[in-house]
Amino acid sequence: MRRDIQALIDLGKATEAIGTALFAASDGMFHLWHRYQPGKLDVARLTAEVVPVQDRWKVLAAQALAHDHKKARALGRDLLRHRVSLGTLLDHPGAKPTNNHAQRDVRPTVIQCKTNGGTGGALGVAFVANLQSVIVTAKRQHKRVLDWLQTVFVARCSDPPTPMLLPMPTG
Repeated sequence: MRRDIQALIDLGKATEAIGTALFAASDGMFHLWHRYQPGKLDVARLTAEVVPVQDRWKVLAAQALAHDHKKARALGRDLLRHRVSLGTLLDHPGAKPTNNHAQRDVRPTVIQCKTNGGTGGALGVAFVANLQSVIVTAKRQHKRVLDWLQTVFVARCSDPPTPMLLPMPTG
């Protein structure tokens, strides 16, 4: 997400202002998380302080969605679609605000797919990368990958809630 925001800034004057504002809001979220991790903030204080940051994100995402530039509009649409994810840190205190570990885990697979041309294009690369991310995350949580995937598919086709790979809240 920050790469997409930086790309808006780099496009120049047309998108620089909205990109800079989004980057500042992103910095605010990371600042809160970095204060929370070593115990400088408790959950109640984090919850109170994150609400204005989430509200700012919503306003900025709406501004991006109404922007003249198509890349700003696309980012605004993505931010609004995924704004609930900003609360993940509150619901799942073990969650991190980045996907750096996941990106590192899937990078070799993505590179192999791109160099082999064995995925049928960009959609195939994305599919393999997403599947690899699920596999690595499930393994880190000591879940049997095929059993977990079967549970997901069965739940998707029936009433039980779809199982999640997010860390479960403790306490």
